[in-house]
Order: sequence, then structure tokens, then C-alpha cells
Amino acid sequence: MENSKLAIVGLDCFFNQPFDSERFSALIYDGKTLENQDINSVESLSILSKVSHQALKNCQVDCNKNVALITADSTAIANDNSAEIVVKQLSNLWNFSATSFSLDGKKDCLLKALEIAQILLTAKQVDTVIIDVVNSDPHTNMVCGARIIKDYQIAQKNGDRIYADVESFTHISDNFSPSEAAIQQSCQRALQQAKIKAADI
Repeated sequence: MENSKLAIVGLDCFFNQPFDSERFSALIYDGKTLENQDINSVESLSILSKVSHQALKNCQVDCNKNVALITADSTAIANDNSAEIVVKQLSNLWNFSATSFSLDGKKDCLLKALEIAQILLTAKQVDTVIIDVVNSDPHTNMVCGARIIKDYQIAQKNGDRIYADVESFTHISDNFSPSEAAIQQSCQRALQQAKIKAADI
């Protein structure tokens, strides 16, 4: 079975303050800042739930579908149940059935989350995947982002707004200091999967 091409159909982020897609675009492309949105509109939600909620609003996902939530949280402690809390809060808000997957944010990365999302979407086990990534340190405080992922062909057929598509990706497992050879091998594998040459980029 050929792996599904992925489409990013919704996003939201929080860099010590909320940044939706409109504000992120204004900052990156126009150098403008907009007034802060009210991320506390649903007071009972955690920050991660609020960011995920805003990302779902951004893409207007069909709330009657099966959803998977993949969370990579570098701030989580052992036996942390933050993913389950987010799933419960979002399920109540959006009235969908959700399954959660928790990754170790200190070891795993966004590419691992994309790999799981691709497996789930290719197997038609879910219709939509929410990927939440959280990082925090004494200098940046909390940084988190949510991406809404769908099968590209289905998103295109449904007329969803597509921010970007992901044709191919690879990652080097459990190694934060990979060798040059390992990086080249990973890039070559991704190019082969996408059926393109480096010169085409």
C-alpha cells in the first residue's frame, strides 16, 4: 500500500503569546504585529487544548470524524496524562471520537509524529490527525504548536484549505548528533520516496 501524501489544513501556535495563521503570516511576511487574540475564551482549557482548539477552528474540520491526537511534549513528566486531558477537552468541544498517542518530546520529534500520522491516515484508521508539539526552557518559556493533518487527496476533494503538502520525509532515529553520512542517506531516501532529484529542488 502506497503511503498517503499529507496535507496541513490547519495550524496554530503559541510563542509566549498566541499566534494564529493570520498573525503568523503578518509577522513573517509583512513584519506586522496584530493585537493578541483571546486565547482564554474557554477558561477551563489548558494552553495546549486552546492551541489545538484554535487550529481546528482554523481549518473547520468535520467534527463527526475519527481523530487522532499525537503529542510530543518535552515538558511532560513520567505518567503525565496531559494528552488524555487534551483529548477529553477537545472531544467535548468538537463532539468527535479521539485517540491519543504520547511521544517523548525529549527524544522524539515532529517527523516521528508525521510518520505515525501517515500510518494512521494510509490505513484509514482516522480521518484527521492533530499533532501537538510542546517545548519549554528557562529562556523561551513555553512554545507549543498544533497542526491539523489530513490525507492530501481527501482534503483536496473536500475543498479544504491546504497550507502545505508533505510528499516525503525521513528521520534519523534516536540521534540528536547524526553524522554527515547519516544525514545524506536520510535525504537521499526522502528524495527517492518523492521520486525527485536533488536538482529539481
